[in-house]
Amino acid sequence: WSADIIKSLVGYDSASTNFDKLCSQGIMFDSVYASGDLSDQGMTAIFSSFPALPSATSIIGQPGKYVHLSCINTEFHKAGYKTSYLFGGQLSYGNIKAYMYYNDFDRILEGKDFDSNIPQGKLGVHDEYLFARQLKELKNEKEPFFAAMFTLSSHSPFDMPMPEKDKVKWGDDENDYVNSIRYSDKQLFEFIQNAKKEKWYDNTLFVFVSDHSHRSPKHWVQQQPEYRKIAMMFYGNVIKDEFRGYRYKKVCSQVDLASTLLHQLGFSASRYAWSKDLFNPYCPQFAYYETFDGFGWVRPGQYIVYSNSNNNYPFEKTTTPAEKSRLEKEGKSYLETMFQEYSD
Repeated sequence: WSADIIKSLVGYDSASTNFDKLCSQGIMFDSVYASGDLSDQGMTAIFSSFPALPSATSIIGQPGKYVHLSCINTEFHKAGYKTSYLFGGQLSYGNIKAYMYYNDFDRILEGKDFDSNIPQGKLGVHDEYLFARQLKELKNEKEPFFAAMFTLSSHSPFDMPMPEKDKVKWGDDENDYVNSIRYSDKQLFEFIQNAKKEKWYDNTLFVFVSDHSHRSPKHWVQQQPEYRKIAMMFYGNVIKDEFRGYRYKKVCSQVDLASTLLHQLGFSASRYAWSKDLFNPYCPQFAYYETFDGFGWVRPGQYIVYSNSNNNYPFEKTTTPAEKSRLEKEGKSYLETMFQEYSD
């Protein structure tokens, strides 16, 4: 999900109206950037807080390396949670399946585990059936639990079961993508309404986060920070009344989810060195993201995008030459330190 398709993130106003309704009662993060541009990169950024690497390098495809990563599932296990991971397609994609099995989720379900009579698209089970299966699984789940879902209807080829009469015309090449978001948005909202009927609802925090973004009708270039801006929100009755509708405006990344979530639950986040606790008032504001031949580095009101192959900055927004120099040094230092850890 791109931030461009969410009105409350200054996006289009008719693509995800239900998500905006939930936002009014949740905690919305206004300036979140995806670390990578592929789903397998997104999984390790979210679950292991390890940033994405340039050149489409994915650590999740390298067993000799991902076995050294931490995973938030481990922290929940230690605290006595039952854990699960649910996907409607083939988890062999991007080696996600091996990564999830290694990290010892109690239950892992994918497309082949759904009833054969359930309609499927080219990628697998549509979101409405994924959400229905999750509700079914959780009816008998012992609390406390940590249940993860990976949706697919808002990913190409966008063959979701949406009536033609419900589709909108955007008049450009991203028409199918926007309509897939409208479909997913509707199914997500219905999932929440059905979850409210379950006994575990009042005890549950819902975390919504994109694995990566997508080219929207605004036609940002893939390396631009506007393209990489995504959605992240906390929702549920466990959020204190005074924080419902709160907008977190500081610049951050999806890799910051782990430390933030673990600190709220009173768990240790010491194994997540690349992750920041966003509710720490002294938390610094920055976000890194990979590009194929370099990186993007975002600070409040400023950013640079570096291309190693051309040794230049195809996109930048800085206030002074000194600030550009500072951002360049920060971004390169971050990438070099991260790549050294990856190499080691």
